[in-house]
Amino acid sequence: RNTIEDVTPTHKIVQSNVRLMWRTTMQLALVLIGFLIPNCVAAVDDKPGFRETGMLIYDALVQGQPVRCIVDTGNGHGGTVDSSVCKLKVPIGSELANFQTSTTKVERPVLDNVSITFNGGPTAVVSVSVTDLSSLHQIAGQKIGVIVGIDVLRDMVLTIGDGEASFVKSVPETYFGSDVTQFSYSNRRRAELPVSLPALGTHNFILDTGYDGCLMITDSLAQSLLLSKRAVCSVQQVGFNPEGRHTHRGIIVKEVDISGVIFRNVPATIAGVNCIGMGLLTRLNMAVDFRKQQVYLDSNSSTPVGEFPLNASGIGFVYVSNEAIRVEDVRKDSPGSRAGVQPGDEVLSIDGKTPADLSLNELLEIVSKEGRTVNIQFQRLGQVYDVDLVLKRNFQYPPTWPMPTIEESRFLEFLEKPEQ
Repeated sequence: RNTIEDVTPTHKIVQSNVRLMWRTTMQLALVLIGFLIPNCVAAVDDKPGFRETGMLIYDALVQGQPVRCIVDTGNGHGGTVDSSVCKLKVPIGSELANFQTSTTKVERPVLDNVSITFNGGPTAVVSVSVTDLSSLHQIAGQKIGVIVGIDVLRDMVLTIGDGEASFVKSVPETYFGSDVTQFSYSNRRRAELPVSLPALGTHNFILDTGYDGCLMITDSLAQSLLLSKRAVCSVQQVGFNPEGRHTHRGIIVKEVDISGVIFRNVPATIAGVNCIGMGLLTRLNMAVDFRKQQVYLDSNSSTPVGEFPLNASGIGFVYVSNEAIRVEDVRKDSPGSRAGVQPGDEVLSIDGKTPADLSLNELLEIVSKEGRTVNIQFQRLGQVYDVDLVLKRNFQYPPTWPMPTIEESRFLEFLEKPEQ
């Protein structure tokens, strides 16, 4: 009995210790999971988004496969899928369809009945073109699996204001009473806004969230603006689309009027279509209802701009995560090239601020102040180096606009006179 009495308490103690160890182990496991789960979420969320690129970039599913997408309201179809996604196979002998890009017309194969979901929204089954999207890595800082086009957005509302953009189910009440512009998909299948150009009257411009600049303008309109001295030439603009790297001639337009919101000294690129890009759209307070084909624009709370932040460093920056910036391109004969900066260099800090501290807009504000000296710390192959850049452009901005002669004034009055 003494043996039993001696053993029993020991057994209970062992059981108690086991329970205590199990509880402690579970608590430690939960603590570890608490650390690990946020890290996993961060690993997903650290991809560059709107804040770092100025573009509408989201998580998406294509045929159930997770990818990153760019929402492009300038794409008048279901979208464009990277040829590597889901191993989508284009049948041999498939007919090619014509597509208009910013630079030229291209032919691509088309696949029907492809399911696309982005940002947790509804799934759309659409037709898509197929091509290699790897060149978009140079502006998005990540692999893009699909460009989401207008057909996927048919039941959505895009809101833009105060430098933010999001998709919602219906037009917020704050836009009720705003100016409403009706657009039609039957023309070019894309939303458009009337834009008033000096001496040239009003023309429809496509709302293009896939373009990160301010304006694209056709050659004929650009030449008329240049001849009327309502625009001046600037430097060539480098851009990327699914067909790869391309350059556009650049101009500065004296004034642009979008539903009463006046923008002055507007950078524009000469292209094959007229488009309003994110550089202007994010300064408008607007909602685009794709189902009702209506654009609500609150001109009273939009932000007129007299001078845009144009990069004066000559360095093309791209976020490769929300905490890391890489040099993508360096313009010849620029402050960056003279300082020895090279593509591929990692940016550690700009004027003492790390990439995590800066949005794209904040970065551009720093490197756009011509005449200012900016300290940038880089890393190349493990070696850290600093440069002090004296910011300078190869063209005057904002331009000094000449006063028109009497003859030019009469000519401009004639152009601006409404038709009888």
